[in-house]
Amino acid sequence: MKIYMLFFCFCVLKILPAQSQKQRVAEAIAKANNCLEKQDSLFNSHFILLLFKQIEKKYSYHCPLSLDSLLQTTPIFSDDEQHISFYHRIAYQNAILDLSKIDSMQGLEKFMVWAIHADKKPLDKLFFQQLDYYILQEKNIRNLAHIALIINWLQENKQWEKVPNYLFLETTTIEILAQNISFEPHIISDTEMEVALALLLLKQKQKILDSWFEYLVNSQAENGGWAMNEQGFTYQIHQHPTVLAVWLLHIYLYPENEAAMLLK
Repeated sequence: MKIYMLFFCFCVLKILPAQSQKQRVAEAIAKANNCLEKQDSLFNSHFILLLFKQIEKKYSYHCPLSLDSLLQTTPIFSDDEQHISFYHRIAYQNAILDLSKIDSMQGLEKFMVWAIHADKKPLDKLFFQQLDYYILQEKNIRNLAHIALIINWLQENKQWEKVPNYLFLETTTIEILAQNISFEPHIISDTEMEVALALLLLKQKQKILDSWFEYLVNSQAENGGWAMNEQGFTYQIHQHPTVLAVWLLHIYLYPENEAAMLLK
């Protein structure tokens, strides 16, 4: 009888499949949604809310936050208040704006906003010079992740090939980003999420192993959010890595949606 039971248990263990990674990813998203629903006050950046709106739009994602209502409120952060309307195009089709105001903006954000509207505000020598600087000289890894967004938006606007040396700039960006992602078991940081997302936006899925998504799921906090995990400082939960994680997990689950256009 004991031999029979041991044989039966062995067969069951062998036949029953382990939980698939896709199941774990789907459960991580559900857990994140529970966190969003309970802690929506933490998600008060309008830019973060627009990113959730973008995920909702591209992946038919049902975000538990009332995104349209929250985006009607007055922005809390000064950067949001000054620039957020120019980002609305990633979520809403009919944004009408005075694009001449982009000229008075400063820093990398100026070129991010410009890329979103590049089909209506032509690129010029200043744009090209700054893009060269951020990619070839500054090489700041978080800024390069934002450059990937710029490239992605320019591609959607059919403007990327108008950039001088665009293939070299894109290849260089990919090479630097790929050096900053690890496939050893570890807790994933906010910066590394940005790197992974940038590579995926640049159609470099082959550079992100499935094991990395496993580490991403393992990095989820008990309450369903993700912490910054930057430079030894770990916070209980933060809005930025949480939206990045939700976005990345949707890319993993629904790769067929990557061709969907966002800018109209």
